Amino acid sequence: MSRTKAALGGIVVLLVATLSAVVFVVDEPAGTAPSEGTTPASEEPAADASQDALSARDRSPQPGRTRARLTPAKPDSGAPPTDESGKPILNWKPVVGPAPPPTPDSPHSPKGHNPFGERNPEKLRKISEEMHVGETVIAAAITAEGLVKQTYTQRADPAVGEQAKAALADLAGYGVEGYRAVLAMLRTGYQGTWFVELVKTTHQPGYEDELIAVAKDEDVAEFSRWGALQSLQVADTPAVREFLNAYLAAHQGDSGLFMSAALALGNLRDATSAPLVRDKLLREGWKGVRGYLLTALGGMGGDDARSILVEFIRDDRADRVAGAFRALARFDVEAARDEADRFFETPRGKKTSSYDRQLIETATR
Repeated sequence: MSRTKAALGGIVVLLVATLSAVVFVVDEPAGTAPSEGTTPASEEPAADASQDALSARDRSPQPGRTRARLTPAKPDSGAPPTDESGKPILNWKPVVGPAPPPTPDSPHSPKGHNPFGERNPEKLRKISEEMHVGETVIAAAITAEGLVKQTYTQRADPAVGEQAKAALADLAGYGVEGYRAVLAMLRTGYQGTWFVELVKTTHQPGYEDELIAVAKDEDVAEFSRWGALQSLQVADTPAVREFLNAYLAAHQGDSGLFMSAALALGNLRDATSAPLVRDKLLREGWKGVRGYLLTALGGMGGDDARSILVEFIRDDRADRVAGAFRALARFDVEAARDEADRFFETPRGKKTSSYDRQLIETATR
């Protein structure tokens, strides 16, 4: 009997030890902190990097349980990857920063389109084919755009600047096809102030009508049309000037399109349409483009621009007065200096911040 009791006691001890080693996993509602002693879902080590290796149960969502999601790693910026044959992969794009959030209801988009456009590789491929641009050239354009964007939007190190120069030179080497690759990107919805540099590098004299067509196309995302309009400054031809002046007159109700055409005319030193800018400087809802319109007037120059800038400086409602002085000094520093002397004697001028005063004095020296 004593031997039987001892044997039973040994079995009980073994069962207790076994049960103590078992780990119970309790599903917890999403959004709650994990129980003490458990590992958060986001920190669970992956047993296999391949999603195909996951069981059907692991791939299906479990009620009340949070689980880490496996996503493919994004490629670094630089040259696009290639397939086994060495052919560039078009569905890759450089990762150089977050894209602007979509705002389909923007007042700049009367047709209801997303003004920010989209970086859609398949759409780019289709448009490129229609424009007879090869995949290798498009891949070169994507690489150049990504690197140039970094020099505009980030504190890029000198090495990135050199890479951008080399990529632009490579793209320019494709001639008309390289130029059309940049236009294809604009038509797709790519956008950014750096596109002026891309167009300037690849521009082919005699092909300005193709860039004008992008700027006129209302099916192109609005911000991409801004880029096309501003890029026309690289082509100083009678046809471009005529188009921009007519476009400015026809789009006086759209601040973004008006601003873009005005900037291009300013860089072309074309003062023909300067009078159209006068009533836009203090127009309600146009404050966001005011500084750019002042810059445009500074580039246009001439008697009209001078009178408009002086009138703006003397208006008690005006802000960005320092910007107006700098614009005026670009083409008539004597007038800017005389106006500054008068301005600093007025009650408003005496209240000018030390920072703005320094800007004005520097511009009018």
